[in-house]
Amino acid sequence: MKPLTDKMIAEALEFKKNKIWETLKPDTLLALTFADGTVGYINVFCPTGQGLPWITGLALFRADELSSYHFMAHSPKGMDEVEARVQSCLMSCIWMDFASKDRVPDEYVDAIRQYRMKKGIRASGKNAFFKIVRYVPQMEPRVLTDRSDRTHIEEALHFLNWLSRHGSGEGLPLSDGKIPCFKASGRTYEMTEIDLPPMKEYDFPKVPFHNEVLAHRLKKAGKRGALDCNLVILPMAVAVEEDERPYFPWVLLAYSEDGDYTVEPTLYRELDGKIVESLAEEFIKVETVPREICVINHRTQNLLEDFCRKTDIRLVMGKGRDVIEDMSHQFYSYVLGGIPDDVPDQLDDGTEGEDFQIVIDSLTSSSDDQLRHAPDSMRQAIREQEDELPKSLRKRLSRLWGWKRQS
Repeated sequence: MKPLTDKMIAEALEFKKNKIWETLKPDTLLALTFADGTVGYINVFCPTGQGLPWITGLALFRADELSSYHFMAHSPKGMDEVEARVQSCLMSCIWMDFASKDRVPDEYVDAIRQYRMKKGIRASGKNAFFKIVRYVPQMEPRVLTDRSDRTHIEEALHFLNWLSRHGSGEGLPLSDGKIPCFKASGRTYEMTEIDLPPMKEYDFPKVPFHNEVLAHRLKKAGKRGALDCNLVILPMAVAVEEDERPYFPWVLLAYSEDGDYTVEPTLYRELDGKIVESLAEEFIKVETVPREICVINHRTQNLLEDFCRKTDIRLVMGKGRDVIEDMSHQFYSYVLGGIPDDVPDQLDDGTEGEDFQIVIDSLTSSSDDQLRHAPDSMRQAIREQEDELPKSLRKRLSRLWGWKRQS
């Protein structure tokens, strides 16, 4: 199946030429009744607006996908980068955006070039190419394959081009709880006002913990210390099978505040009890059960709530925010950037400030097994700056590398 139909390309090129985004507010939401009777919700990206200042294009939502619009248009300013990445991996919509040739997949570039050659149209202006993809939560965006998706984006673009020729979106009635809804009537469109469907953040269900044997064992165990946890999504897609569509797996990050043990991050396709059961088994393995688990968002709370209730572990919301956010950022930095190979050189050179912080981040993000196999030269270089390390990291390295207290 071709990534784009001729009608998609024709309507998209006219959409770019008309520049309707210049007269729409960045958070404007328009409803359109499609020919099949269903309703879609359109948000046009405004290059000078809030939220997405570098993107020109649009997103098309079903009613059950408006949590993604809520995230795009109404996310709090200064949202934590990790949190924003998690939310973006959960988006659901049809997405179109314009970009330069080198930022658009080849299959789209080829289709647009062939259309232009056929119609005798020359490419001109900035961001002369575009892509149209379907976002599904936790899945890598892909070409539109559903017939209704392809028809709906054609109808949405056709409507926006009509609107550009008939007022360009200026003077649209906007009232609390109401949005304009358009429906084709011959060669024109009729407008009514409809209630805005309820919009809420992405729904994370509470996860039941069914392993009663583990729950009983942990409930009877002695408890000490605190564990900081954050459920995040791996910021890069993976695929287990060669022909499998890449997806973004869940990862439960867990950090022991006393530095006595490390919980290795593991990837999970589904948000279910297997994640919590793996954490419980880790407690058994290291023979340590935390007195409390600290979280900073509802998805992690909903994941661990039943488990904590059944094991008599206190679950605390909002505590340890700085530690949890730092832990999450370090993990993302490690996944996206890798561990620097020249840690000893950075330390031997006596570099400080940002360079030394990179070393700290790399050590913190490394697994116990990686640290156990660190070369002696690296251990010695780090030992010389032991006092500059965070207390939790210093205790962890002392345990793994057998450091004795210096006199």
